[in-house]
Amino acid sequence: LARLVVAQVTSRHRGAPALVGAALSPPEQPGSHGVGDDVRDPRRALHQRAGAANYSWRRPPRRHDPNDSIQRPGAVQPYPSLAVVVDTSGSMSDTELSQARAEIQSILTRIVPGYAIRVLCVDADVASDTRVTAARKIRLAGGGGTDMRVGIETAAATRPAAIIVITDGYTPWPETRTRGVQLVIAALVGDNPPIRDVPGWMRAIHVD
Repeated sequence: LARLVVAQVTSRHRGAPALVGAALSPPEQPGSHGVGDDVRDPRRALHQRAGAANYSWRRPPRRHDPNDSIQRPGAVQPYPSLAVVVDTSGSMSDTELSQARAEIQSILTRIVPGYAIRVLCVDADVASDTRVTAARKIRLAGGGGTDMRVGIETAAATRPAAIIVITDGYTPWPETRTRGVQLVIAALVGDNPPIRDVPGWMRAIHVD
């Protein structure tokens, strides 16, 4: 799953993979984009933290002298903003929940090492919504009915680069593409999940 997420997220950034493309792009001048650019520019789907991969005018240098009249860009390191929706409904077995936790840890280790991702535990409602740096910290709350549409809609509010839904597939799905999100992956667990029920605008895989 982690390998697919890397391939899919980077393929949606024009010209170069997301992290490489963001790192090679010149620093953005303050005030040089409009509100609509936040939707059109794929780099808006990247978080930025202090580092050395790129430079940004939005974050001043750590050692910036307040008396210095020259504005200088600060060093930042972009990484993709991801949201994971975990099906915690009553139909998910302990084995499938353990598999979901393992897949989340793989994403944390291989895609955003050292950073946090947003994890939403969802049955027919959002039972928990937290940011974690380790899968063992996730409390898999839920146990009721199933509606992953609720989790996808909630996750999409922050416009992540990708939403990964880990589920057994026995859920209603959004009929139309989620606005503001470049990629939604349905990662189906368990034996013979109903992968054909996943709408065509989503990327569906069986994680075994």
